[in-house]
Amino acid sequence: MSWETSSDRLRAYFENFGVVREAFVSYNRNNGRPRGFGFVVFESVEVADKVVSTKHTIDRREVGKIERHSSTLSYTPHTARTHTHFLSLSV
Repeated sequence: MSWETSSDRLRAYFENFGVVREAFVSYNRNNGRPRGFGFVVFESVEVADKVVSTKHTIDRREVGKIERHSSTLSYTPHTARTHTHFLSLSV
């Protein structure tokens, strides 16, 4: 992933594949520079699987490694459980 890629740019790129619930680039707290990885949360497992099986270039740099993870999150106040499908991306 490019060091210039912002969370907004990451979201905009992956919204071309399907509904993105959340997207963010991780930054170093001490110096404010990107740490070289980010996360994207998709609404659908099918979209997440499609993204993992494709090579991606964002801001003129190929995304190095993409891993798919699934988890169940609880949301308050209704304590409804939602299954999420997120990707971690690195340089």
